[in-house]
Amino acid sequence: MTKKIIKTIEELNISSSSSVDSEPLCSATIRELGGNSSLGLLPPASRYFITVAMPHKEKVPWNNKKIEYRMLKTREQHIYLSKVAKLLDDISPKYLIVFEHCNSGDLHCHITCSYIGCRKDLRLDILRHFDIKPCYVNAIDVREIYDEEHLKNYLLEKDKKKYQTSTFPKIEKNPIEEFN
Repeated sequence: MTKKIIKTIEELNISSSSSVDSEPLCSATIRELGGNSSLGLLPPASRYFITVAMPHKEKVPWNNKKIEYRMLKTREQHIYLSKVAKLLDDISPKYLIVFEHCNSGDLHCHITCSYIGCRKDLRLDILRHFDIKPCYVNAIDVREIYDEEHLKNYLLEKDKKKYQTSTFPKIEKNPIEEFN
């Protein structure tokens, strides 16, 4: 490279009063350096499919006390899971939440959303939102969506087994065109 474009962290931190050059970082420079960087540049938004299945023995806050998730009535589980919409409002311009019953009768939800960032960060956002212990590795499953049509059929048009049906309405922000 004929021109020094990127400064090291040490050079940027020489003094707290110094300012960083206003030289723009171009995408060609990032590619030349080997792909993604940790310079605060964000990847484009990706679409993700998320399953939130609260562990049955996980204690969740309810009426100023902690109670096992499985001890909440179905309507209470719906209220508890619906709180994820507040998080999604902050991190995603578009999302869809669909509620389903497990074989046990407990409620879980599936979410599709657009997200700028990596899959791990999205998973951690949801784990932290619900304050789920890290030992419950299967409580939150996040996958990148590659086939919108298959996902639409799975969520909205599948053969409804008794345990999958739910009377709770879906929650949607800025309807996702692929699903309408």
